[in-house]
Amino acid sequence: MPRPRYEDAEPVQFGDDIEIYDRFGRLDKGIIQSFHPNKGPVWMLSLVGCNHERLVRFDPETCVIKHPAPEVLGADGLPIVEGDVVYELGRDDALTVYEVNPQYIHAKKESGAAWNNLTAKYLTHTPPDTQERIDADADKYYGYYWGCTGVECERCPAMIDGKKPYERLGARSCESARILDLLRRQRELDARKGGAE
Repeated sequence: MPRPRYEDAEPVQFGDDIEIYDRFGRLDKGIIQSFHPNKGPVWMLSLVGCNHERLVRFDPETCVIKHPAPEVLGADGLPIVEGDVVYELGRDDALTVYEVNPQYIHAKKESGAAWNNLTAKYLTHTPPDTQERIDADADKYYGYYWGCTGVECERCPAMIDGKKPYERLGARSCESARILDLLRRQRELDARKGGAE
């Protein structure tokens, strides 16, 4: 009996990470642990995922097996998925993602206007800075600014690529790094808004 196949006719292998869509478009996914022939062309596939095993019925006449789509990462290094709210770098509009593929992201503005063919590396989940946010952050103690109050320096939550804020920004302390970061944010906001007001 021929092994279950992907929609491109490639045979499914043990250990493959798969997505199964039924005739109604419902999705089930996991890692193939074993195959169990059933009646006719139907198979029961043993999938592992989310710390449990389950059997999923696969009928090649009504179901489709697909390779999972590759993860698409935004400018912030986070995966972009349908339903996410993202922002295009340098713009203020909040966009809701309605389709993700490896080449382009399709999203809609709150008004419903579609923005198609966006490039993931120019999208972030972080809302654009505002003058109000910068002013409020300027009044914060550096521990609150970096989110490290009550945390040992060795476990710094603001560490990026193994560097604490003062190391990253070339400052002598995290308090000085806070000031340098605020100045950077102000310059970027001014540039985005067309110069200082």
